[in-house]
Amino acid sequence: MKFYKYQSLSEAEHFEFVKNYISQRVWITPLKNFNDPFEGRFRFVSFTPEFLLSNSEVFDVILQEHIKIEGPSFTANDLKERLLSGEFRKELKKPRVVRDMLSNHGALCLTASNNNIPMWAYYADNHKGCCIEFELDFSYIKDNAGILDEQIDEFKNGVLNGTDIISFNLNSELDREFAFVKVGYSDDLPVIEADKAASIKNSYDQSEYIIRNSVGVKFKQWEHEREYRLVTNSNSESGGLLQLNGYAPFLRVTGIILGSKIDPINKEIISKLCNKSEIKLYTANCSNEGFDIVVSDGGYQQPITTEECLISDIPQVI
Repeated sequence: MKFYKYQSLSEAEHFEFVKNYISQRVWITPLKNFNDPFEGRFRFVSFTPEFLLSNSEVFDVILQEHIKIEGPSFTANDLKERLLSGEFRKELKKPRVVRDMLSNHGALCLTASNNNIPMWAYYADNHKGCCIEFELDFSYIKDNAGILDEQIDEFKNGVLNGTDIISFNLNSELDREFAFVKVGYSDDLPVIEADKAASIKNSYDQSEYIIRNSVGVKFKQWEHEREYRLVTNSNSESGGLLQLNGYAPFLRVTGIILGSKIDPINKEIISKLCNKSEIKLYTANCSNEGFDIVVSDGGYQQPITTEECLISDIPQVI
């Protein structure tokens, strides 16, 4: 399955980005630096008294937190009294919006579309940039996640339509965790319920619940981007570039698509970079059949055809 990332070439540093992509290295942007101020925001519903009083393990964790604040004289009975008080229940009803819990997490944002005209415009410098092609290798996932042959197609469809996520912890020494998730779109902020999150014992399912209801949701007006994300518990500002084959080997760069208005000099630079690697080169062309971008093999530009001519070539009839 192919995914894409649109890239401007308007600055010298952008060519370094392209070199990194060709070397299978990617920049993981911190969520706090994204252009959407709502990134990672969610409504948080705190633990209910009933849940805490019936789950001793969670109760003990909350008790220790209160002891740190109140002092060693604070007891379990004190906490029970507080949980059952009317004041506490009133406090629970207050809406809370969390906006910075995952601010140091990072993400590589991709899309399923290589012919999105608006995205070519505002992410690839008005079609003068390029588009990086990634391939998601489900055969690697099958071999390393214990998925049976007869289950892989169902899992693949689940990832692509958003009912499943890919969650990996491939390097325990660095404690780096990754999740690949399809972004959902909504008119409302997502909600995370503490009771529900704590009730999920399986770490995969718990990660899925938290991601799906935080960084996995954006406002509905972004829906045209058809976004997928590789989310990690670190970012490149603090941890440097991510080497895909070391930390996310199920994802790799396989091609570069040149924009329909790319500068000839930039086209030559990108072409030479690709010629030194196994990265395939494509060209995006404006269709003559309608509002569409057609991606062709090779680094050439589509010539003007009999269906497409310059205004100066049209006979003057007036």
